[in-house]
Amino acid sequence: MKIWYKIKEKFFSHPKIDDCPLCYHPKRPGSFKVMVFGREYDLFSSYCLECTEKFLNKYSTVCAVCGEPIFPGESVARAAVGAPYPFTHLSEKCCPSGGLYCGHWGKGKLEEFVLEGKIG
Repeated sequence: MKIWYKIKEKFFSHPKIDDCPLCYHPKRPGSFKVMVFGREYDLFSSYCLECTEKFLNKYSTVCAVCGEPIFPGESVARAAVGAPYPFTHLSEKCCPSGGLYCGHWGKGKLEEFVLEGKIG
């Protein structure tokens, strides 16, 4: 009977609130430094350090103007013809004229702007 409780506790227990929802490792409170494309960034995440680094390195792309990563969820503009990468940050630093808004960067690809179920 004791063996069943140990197995049940190990495999069927719910993760703690302070655990990463992907790998169940303990999370660090507050922000932490992650390495994305060889550069260090101070971020806050609801996932552990390892899962955050894997996700950002897998799904981010590089801005054609500043060379910094474009993280998933950020708005992007189309880069100029002949630029080394197809997208730029939609910010005053990288795109002072406002540029051509073309959506937001999703999981490794461009996601279109959607408003109330309509593409617009």
